[in-house]
Amino acid sequence: MRLPPFAPENLALALRTVGLPDMQVGDESLMVERIVIDRPTGTEIDDGGREQTTYRQIYDGIGLLTSFRPYEQNADVGGSTATMQRVDWHIPALDRIPALLNAGKVTQWDGPVLAGDRARRMTEGKPVKTVRIAGEHDITWAVSQRFVVDDITGGAWA
Repeated sequence: MRLPPFAPENLALALRTVGLPDMQVGDESLMVERIVIDRPTGTEIDDGGREQTTYRQIYDGIGLLTSFRPYEQNADVGGSTATMQRVDWHIPALDRIPALLNAGKVTQWDGPVLAGDRARRMTEGKPVKTVRIAGEHDITWAVSQRFVVDDITGGAWA
């Protein structure tokens, strides 16, 4: 394919039409985890009289966990210290979700994903990991949706 004359908008167009699909597929090939994302919808009382949070599933499909920039903090919780890290979880880009639903790599999508949603790693053969989505990552969503999550790694709540 012959690229148009150089101009920033032409380069961006060329990357979107030529390189972006390949980059998205490349990123998806690294997504070896199964991630389930749920949104709190309310509470109900269980048989024991305890209040339980109810959830609605937002996403179920492939994902990637990365920790290239952990941010640690030690918060006092009930007179004890809890250690929390902020790490990144990735799911496929929005424009790739329909194709991945058809391919069976994503089985549920009812997004968007919001801060406060619960994310769980449900990969077979690995322990379940549950985190809270703190917000969107500041890097582009062109290749994948990236979320910063709060991961409690030690202390009173680990």
